[in-house]
Amino acid sequence: MINSIHFEKFSEFCGLEGKLSCLVFINDIGANIISNVLLYADDMKVFRTINNINDCKCLQEDLKNIEVWCELNRLSLNINKCCVVSYGRKENLITFSYSLCDTGLRREDEVSDLGVLFDSKLNFNSHICQLTNSCSRTLGFVIRNCKLFTNRQTFFTLYRCYVLSKINYCSVIWNSMYEKYLKMLESVQKRFLKYVYYRKNGYYPDHADYELLLSNTELLLLKQYCQLNSMLYLYKITHHLIDDTQTLHQLKLVVPRKNIRQQRTFEIGIPRTSHYQNSPLYRMCNYYNNLNIDIFCNNLAQIRKNILSLL
Repeated sequence: MINSIHFEKFSEFCGLEGKLSCLVFINDIGANIISNVLLYADDMKVFRTINNINDCKCLQEDLKNIEVWCELNRLSLNINKCCVVSYGRKENLITFSYSLCDTGLRREDEVSDLGVLFDSKLNFNSHICQLTNSCSRTLGFVIRNCKLFTNRQTFFTLYRCYVLSKINYCSVIWNSMYEKYLKMLESVQKRFLKYVYYRKNGYYPDHADYELLLSNTELLLLKQYCQLNSMLYLYKITHHLIDDTQTLHQLKLVVPRKNIRQQRTFEIGIPRTSHYQNSPLYRMCNYYNNLNIDIFCNNLAQIRKNILSLL
């Protein structure tokens, strides 16, 4: 009661409490769904392997169950943000007209999920092109706002914060084995190094060797950053620092033999397709096998130091 005015009690969920409440309220949405379900906050993905038209009908039935659950819990869906993506290497994939709330779902060849652009072939070429353009624009912003700075270390701090952080984000997933796309990303870092050279010497280098410019800094090749991120991710999985049981269950350790000079840690087999060779699991294990590092070291800082010394 304030100045004879009566106020009703009102409670609003926000911040961490609101997010936890959201998880509690929607946690049972997959109880009546046969297909696989992934939940992240209010984002949901329903997927299954499609071998024939019956699989399509089962997936549509699961979408119907989601619709019923939403009606019972008085939760509305934003159909405009829902779409269908078919992943596969075949030229003619099985297609089906899926619907939700009596509205047909649009079919896409690419979809952005938590900042990563997934294409139907899972080669991530579109994501790398998009990432290169984004990093180039951000680097331009950094350069324009560094004109009054004189401390060389400031340039590197801003580059690591605004540009390199974008490149490192989810590189375990999208890292490409194709040199063409790696060079696209490296061109961004080369542009930054040429700018640093200009600020130091007063002119831009003509036909400067990229690795020579890089050798005068503490930076790595972007390919090496991707390798480092992959190996650290594998280390965190095996030491339960990251909850990724699906990947952990696929890891196969090699039984050592005394008569073998170089011991491999992980059994990965011979890649018979480029997709398997470029898969995150194969890349992570292959990097470790080639560097021959003890993954069972209990110190994360030490394992990082060991990897950097061998890259």
